[in-house]
Amino acid sequence: MTNNPFLDILRLISFVILGLLCSNLITTIILFNGGYNLEDIRQGSSQILMNLSSNQLMVAQLSSHICGLILPAFLLTKFSPSIKESLLVNSWQASNFLKYILLLLLALPLVSYSAYLNQLIPLPEWMHSNEDKLQDLIKKLLDFKNIGQLILAIVTIGIIPGIGEEWIFRGILQTRFALIFKNQWIALVLASVLFSAIHMQFEGFLPRFILGFILGYVFMHSKNLWYSIILHMLFNSVQVVAAYFWVQT
Repeated sequence: MTNNPFLDILRLISFVILGLLCSNLITTIILFNGGYNLEDIRQGSSQILMNLSSNQLMVAQLSSHICGLILPAFLLTKFSPSIKESLLVNSWQASNFLKYILLLLLALPLVSYSAYLNQLIPLPEWMHSNEDKLQDLIKKLLDFKNIGQLILAIVTIGIIPGIGEEWIFRGILQTRFALIFKNQWIALVLASVLFSAIHMQFEGFLPRFILGFILGYVFMHSKNLWYSIILHMLFNSVQVVAAYFWVQT
């Protein structure tokens, strides 16, 4: 198969759409088991999701990440040899990883300040409404009862997205954009914008963009995707653990 970055992006979009359809099917099955029918689902899916238990939401979220992120990334990497070759150009070095952790820690004040700036940007009402619904779902998702739910949350919110999102946005999109535009910095910015936008949380667009930029820079500088994957997993997992202890107190 030819190594065409435009075709790679089109294939990725196709695989993601198919994966999300599979994920929606799994979510529908979960809703059926909860006593809902197709008409209920069609009329008020967001409210129905709020009626699910934390564990059911976790399973739905897990299927979304696996089917919509990891599976498409895996399939495209299998089909396009140039992607696989670009993921692990350099070998892993623990000393470099410590430097990248330090870089992320030093950037956290900037991430926090950008969150403050983001709150000053006037947004249309539909964005605020969408944000409120997402925040309600996140609170329900993080409604921990025991250590088992914490472990499930770390896997669902920390580990799986860290792998899937870095694989797609840094390992695939950033490298494809670099081939298209012949400029790694343009590719880094574009991949970071898409990474932030795809979360559909506009009140947190700037901090998520900066986080994506840092992770993308780590991948661009190291030429080893594992650095950004592990940093992403650690960042998400620390937030999950902090939320768990916050709930317990």
